[in-house]
Amino acid sequence: MSKVKTLAEHLEYVEAVARLSFSYAWSVSSRLPDMELSDIIRRHTMLYYHILNLDADMPRQELQAVKAEDIAEFEELMWHACKDFIIEKASAFYPDSIGMPGYIQKPRYKWNCGSLKYDEPHAKLPGYCVFHIANGTAPRSIFDVPGHLLECFEKLLHDSEKEYGYQVLYTKTWLNDKEEFLYYFPEEWRQNRSSIDRNSLPSWNIGDWGQLITARGLLNPKTAAFLRQNGYLPYASRKAHCSFASMREHLKSIRARQADSWPPRP
Repeated sequence: MSKVKTLAEHLEYVEAVARLSFSYAWSVSSRLPDMELSDIIRRHTMLYYHILNLDADMPRQELQAVKAEDIAEFEELMWHACKDFIIEKASAFYPDSIGMPGYIQKPRYKWNCGSLKYDEPHAKLPGYCVFHIANGTAPRSIFDVPGHLLECFEKLLHDSEKEYGYQVLYTKTWLNDKEEFLYYFPEEWRQNRSSIDRNSLPSWNIGDWGQLITARGLLNPKTAAFLRQNGYLPYASRKAHCSFASMREHLKSIRARQADSWPPRP
């Protein structure tokens, strides 16, 4: 089993993500000419909420953008201007940060189905069970713990239908572009995925940025390098949906053959 990340490791990760966030914000600023760099960092990177435990809807003076001539200078000047504030906030948040055991059980998160969470009804998606994905098995991966995701999905279907009468499952995540995740869904889900849109910018949440984070809550260096080189994340965040009925049948088929081998192979 992977060891829990240390505070020193966490702060190295925080600096790397902060620098990457500053660099990325500069790189896409030409596509958002009416938005300040400070707001791009807040709205289109994971720095505020997932790294510093800040409200992404509330600007902070401590993260105000500085003037620079180019992307490299901006990254360097921003880090040195903000590092004391970032280190202070990240250090305080370390015990509850992504990758720490039990972090999704904290009051901040309110996950209700293990590594999954379903929302209250959305006015724009009536009857849809909108759900989210985290890692309740940290520092191990949710894909490496036998039966974990299967049990989470079974509970999600049962509990959300009982509470709200949901009959359609829905989410938007980068994992909809990853075969390990798609293994748990019927063909209907695959067919109902939205198309890949490289022109769409990520928001502030891990539905987009989770691919940068390892199971231990550290930075994936290959993904970070890809983003720096290409200006976009390797996995596209895609919407998908399917009926509860087809999802249940698919999960039953997995349950029937799960004893044959592990881990499952797409």
